[in-house]
Amino acid sequence: MASKHFINELKRNPNVTTVYVFSDFPYTANKSLSVHLIEREYWLKICRENLSKQELAGKDGFIILHVHYSGEWRAWDTQADFDKKRAIITQINARHTWDDSRDLKEQFFKKCLELEKWREASGTPILGNREAPDGLKWRDDSNRRLTDDTSCLRDLLEKGE
Repeated sequence: MASKHFINELKRNPNVTTVYVFSDFPYTANKSLSVHLIEREYWLKICRENLSKQELAGKDGFIILHVHYSGEWRAWDTQADFDKKRAIITQINARHTWDDSRDLKEQFFKKCLELEKWREASGTPILGNREAPDGLKWRDDSNRRLTDDTSCLRDLLEKGE
């Protein structure tokens, strides 16, 4: 997937995509973590005029962002506590949706039931330790320009709020 191409389009045109839906869930890094961390999955719909640019999305026009936060997942947290725990992003990955014409071995094992769609098994990193070794404090204005990409990513995540 050309995630860099997607980011470049997002910088050029912040309206290239809309946040269609998001879902929060505990992240365990394949059960290698001793605690569950917070992860949010954003399903982004590429706007109609950009659908011809296949490198931006899957055939159905979706790109999926997986945002990993440093905060610990606790089911009993209040919404305010939960939102505070999403203050620092440790990684962002992008994936396409998956269709029947692609290799099933590379599809994620769990289907998104609400949208009746599959997704790629693994994502392409957009932001991680190399770009933000201490994490991205994405709501902090001093981190807005941490990298060339963080400003447009912040704007996109704010749309999703």
